[in-house]
Amino acid sequence: MKKMKLNQQVAQSEKLASLGVLTAGIAHEINNPINFILATIDPLKNDFDNIINLLNHYIKIKSSKEFDENLSKVEKLKNDTNLEDIMQEVNKIINNIKEGAERTANIVKDLKTFARLDEDAMKKSDIQAGLNSTLMLLMHKYGKRINIIKDYQLIPFVDCYPGKINQVFMNILANACEAMTDKGEIYVTTKQVDNNVEIHIKDTGPGIDPENISKIFEPFYTTKDVGHGTGLGLSISYGIINEHHGKIDVKSEVGVGTEFIITLPIDQTL
Repeated sequence: MKKMKLNQQVAQSEKLASLGVLTAGIAHEINNPINFILATIDPLKNDFDNIINLLNHYIKIKSSKEFDENLSKVEKLKNDTNLEDIMQEVNKIINNIKEGAERTANIVKDLKTFARLDEDAMKKSDIQAGLNSTLMLLMHKYGKRINIIKDYQLIPFVDCYPGKINQVFMNILANACEAMTDKGEIYVTTKQVDNNVEIHIKDTGPGIDPENISKIFEPFYTTKDVGHGTGLGLSISYGIINEHHGKIDVKSEVGVGTEFIITLPIDQTL
């Protein structure tokens, strides 16, 4: 009973660690479009104030007796206001606000795809959608520094607990990003092999020493500095894949990189 309770605590600790990574990603990704929207509100208001001022002058002189004389003043005001430039700027700002709002909506959508940790029933799930949502939420870790290269082959939906599988993706992809302190590539491949789906996640990081390969799925094993890793991510990931009657393998070469291969049965009833 004590061992079961400890295992539950370990799993909960790692889930919280994953949620910490997730929260950092969400904050970063949502802040970018929101900050842009906030930064463009004042310029947009100034542009509209100038346009409204010009229209008010036009309305005022339209009803006056000295129309021709005042019209030249409005023309001068129009030229001084750079109306054409303002209209172009307003159009650009509106398009950028729309883009920022759509990006924020997509982040929320990806979060909903990723964070289905409380589902207690297996369901047919889109593995590639899970990978995409996880990569989006990890963008703060790789940005333009790491090139993500996808090779998604046509695969069927897979019987799984989608939130748990996404947690595995989060652990492996976050580790890959952190392993590469400089620039690099992460190759994400999906394919069907007989009655299984394989997910390959390969990085061009420093690799793992041969003597450590056998330890990476052990609880609390980590190569990270104290305070920068729980040493539970891969252990929990191994347990999740085992729960799905699948397997997770790793191949690594020092100075070349590391590749994780996750194999999941398409149909859990077979």
